[in-house]
Amino acid sequence: VYTRTRGGAGNSECLEANPTLEVEPANIADLSGGLGPAVLRGPECRYGSEWDRASARAFSLNNFLANDGFHEALQFDGRLNPGLYVSDDVQTLLSPSRAPAARLPTEEISVEVWA
Repeated sequence: VYTRTRGGAGNSECLEANPTLEVEPANIADLSGGLGPAVLRGPECRYGSEWDRASARAFSLNNFLANDGFHEALQFDGRLNPGLYVSDDVQTLLSPSRAPAARLPTEEISVEVWA
């Protein structure tokens, strides 16, 4: 479960219907054990979007699954689903003090997701 709470529904930064957001399921496990789970956090501000509901729960990973009968994928559009996050600080993931398997690749990356 990913949970975020703002200062209140009257927060002047973002006037959301509910200050709390819960996304479940939200995490995709990192089976390699390197970077940690990829997390669906929703938009930074939900005001005026489909995420902005009186209930704390709006969407989950399941809402963004696409299937054509042969392949399954997650849909990202930058607005309704801004993407998955592994960190708020990329520099930490690039740090030479991290084990090589736990560092963010800088040249090539391949992502395979089992959701």
